[in-house]
Amino acid sequence: MRADLAGADLRGADLTDADLSGALLGAARLTGVHWGNTTCPDGTNSDAHGSTCDGHLLPTARNDVVGLVARLVQALFRRLPVVPGGVAVGWPIRR
Repeated sequence: MRADLAGADLRGADLTDADLSGALLGAARLTGVHWGNTTCPDGTNSDAHGSTCDGHLLPTARNDVVGLVARLVQALFRRLPVVPGGVAVGWPIRR
């Protein structure tokens, strides 16, 4: 079952043991969420990431076009170099 939680207000929610595999969480409010033993949208477990799904919210576990696009976006962002100030090399800087 895939949940569409896009835009949901989940602030302070207890998602212990929840299975969010493939869930859509775009623009969801997640401040203060408890992620104990939660299956993140990308199919990994929150306990493997320091009890959080932060950084694992794209539904890459999905085997449809949404999952394909999510995996592509993650791959592209992994290739961008990290530069102090949050500006990636190759992006124009206007002053």
